[in-house]
Amino acid sequence: MRGEPVESQVARPGSIGGVVRRILGPRLFPLAGRLYLRIFVDYPVVARSLIEQIPQGAHVLDIGGGDGAPLNHFLRARGDLRVTMIDIAPKIGWAIESDLRSRVTVLPMTSIAQFAQASTDEPDCITILDVMHHVPPSDRDAFFCDLGALRGRRRIPVIIKDVEPDGSLVARLNYLADRYVSGDRTISMVRSAQLQEAIAARFGEAGFRDTGLYAVAAPHYAFVVT
Repeated sequence: MRGEPVESQVARPGSIGGVVRRILGPRLFPLAGRLYLRIFVDYPVVARSLIEQIPQGAHVLDIGGGDGAPLNHFLRARGDLRVTMIDIAPKIGWAIESDLRSRVTVLPMTSIAQFAQASTDEPDCITILDVMHHVPPSDRDAFFCDLGALRGRRRIPVIIKDVEPDGSLVARLNYLADRYVSGDRTISMVRSAQLQEAIAARFGEAGFRDTGLYAVAAPHYAFVVT
């Protein structure tokens, strides 16, 4: 994971989102952020599509989680889950709702490789939500290599959710929001088929299970690496 591309949900200080954060302050910015996200992605729908893919009583490792806002919906739907968030950004998890924070461990400035080396609490499931389009194509193989090392021989499910660049208005708005509001000028949208091909090339034994998300929330897609 490289430093800047995976700050998936955190507005950078010099971006439009960063300016809005300073204007609204810490009390109003989370509300504005939730309204903003509902325009581009309906996370309650995403959570309903993905939650059944997570094993019962799971320790979920969320990679590149940024502000952590999507996790609120997972945690509310499943009281049996606990989450560890990692991101190489210096400030993460600030959008986790207060009554859910006891079930979330936040590890900023932590890469996949660093977590794999330091943690003794192995995850039962991994989520990668709207992160891959922030990872430059030239870095994706290294990303998957680190992910494979983290999984080791354990066949734990990895849930990958992203946005299909299908030419739709919503897909274009998501791209523009990430590029100009979040401030990621290196963004590179990636198709589901491309990701699966890259993973299969790295791990020949990989299998994939569609979650059905695209059918109910296009252009958003998600699949499980098994």
